[in-house]
Amino acid sequence: MKKWMTPALVVVGFLVVGFGIRSIIVKRSASTTAASAAEAGENPDELGADIEDEERIDPDTEEDWEQRHHAFVGYPAEPAAAAEIKISHVKGKAEHPLDDMVPVPAGEVQLGDKTLKTASPEHQVFVAGFMIDRYEVTNGQYAEFLKRTKHRQPELADDWAKDYSWREQMYPVGTKDRPVVLVSLTDAMAYCRWAGKRLPTEAEWEKAARGPQSNAYPWGPDWNGTRAHTAERFSGPLKTLADWNKFEESFDEDALIHPFPVGSYPEDVSAFEAYDMHGNVSEWVDGVFEAYDEGDEGASQLYGRKDVGVVRGNSYANRDYAAPMAVRYPYLRTHLDATIGFRCAKDM
Repeated sequence: MKKWMTPALVVVGFLVVGFGIRSIIVKRSASTTAASAAEAGENPDELGADIEDEERIDPDTEEDWEQRHHAFVGYPAEPAAAAEIKISHVKGKAEHPLDDMVPVPAGEVQLGDKTLKTASPEHQVFVAGFMIDRYEVTNGQYAEFLKRTKHRQPELADDWAKDYSWREQMYPVGTKDRPVVLVSLTDAMAYCRWAGKRLPTEAEWEKAARGPQSNAYPWGPDWNGTRAHTAERFSGPLKTLADWNKFEESFDEDALIHPFPVGSYPEDVSAFEAYDMHGNVSEWVDGVFEAYDEGDEGASQLYGRKDVGVVRGNSYANRDYAAPMAVRYPYLRTHLDATIGFRCAKDM
């Protein structure tokens, strides 16, 4: 098999059918012993490493978790031709410094989506001004954090994770500018605190992604598969779940499925100039997964659980590749995934 996948991994991937955030790369959980996250002489709590013996074990298989807790949104009409979507190369590169932050001014914004049970109702929210990373945190940036703090490195013993797991505090060769993955919510919080920042809240992230007009996608109200690094790059336009299953059965094992360097899709940018908000990797945000005001308290069995965090946005391997920015994906805070990273924010 090629650099990023193994035949066994593809076979397992063909068997997975979930109803939520869906990855061609099958993800299993594994336990690791947590290492210290503090800089020498610093208080670990101040860096967000407050779960010293954090176990990385999900109670259900990935398939079970997604079937139970992630609603499948479906596929909108695709205006672009398949030849324009199914490309094997990056479309551009980051045009700004990777540590750039962009301002999101204070103001009212409409969030949520009335068609999504856990994102309903649509509602107006005042969001104070804040700054958010222009790009997702990269492997190169995370390596500096590990060097300074001796925080545990992103790794799992599972075979599927070998191409993403770090060795001796160093990311896999050739991936410096790709977004860091295999990080838990606690890991993401620790990095942001070390950098003098914090994770964005759900409302902040959604406002930064949807812009002042509350668009369904960063670029506007309508889907276009040429604008973001998603699974459609491999599958081509789909109409039904049956189409996806057929794609899995015929999937080219030699295809390279992995994140691209940040900023590789210049059109995946919001009105506030935050990139890769829809594609590349999904992102941890701060907060507890709970119902919105006046929302259905019974829409999810996970509402209010302190061990559950929220992931926002799409990724390079989600089955539900065109899900709008209002979708909320609950995961255990300890979950590690090849499709989940993060970006940081801070007060204005």
